[in-house]
Amino acid sequence: MQKLLENWDKFLKETQNHWELEIAFTLEKDANTYDIFQRIRAIPGITIVKSIRKITRMADIGQKALILSIKAIVHPYNLQNYVSNLYSTLKKIKDDDGDRILDIKIVRSPTKTDIG
Repeated sequence: MQKLLENWDKFLKETQNHWELEIAFTLEKDANTYDIFQRIRAIPGITIVKSIRKITRMADIGQKALILSIKAIVHPYNLQNYVSNLYSTLKKIKDDDGDRILDIKIVRSPTKTDIG
């Protein structure tokens, strides 16, 4: 235990596989965004989910549009597979009432980022 405490800073810095990407979503008009965010946060590897812009409604059909910044811990060799699996997982997410994500578009490809 003492050795772990002595090397704590080094231990934290060794986790260097943090990636950030931005994804645009279109949700059903009655979708509970809090439930959707919680389900996204529960996906393995994802550490932070935050909204980049205020959630907007499309006036003509009432659907919600938003852009999220998502940070994840992924090994660089698995990044392409992770993003493709993330896309298919996101398409399946529904809130408690069954409202779902209608469309997903990757706005900014994954970029290596600092912890935080």
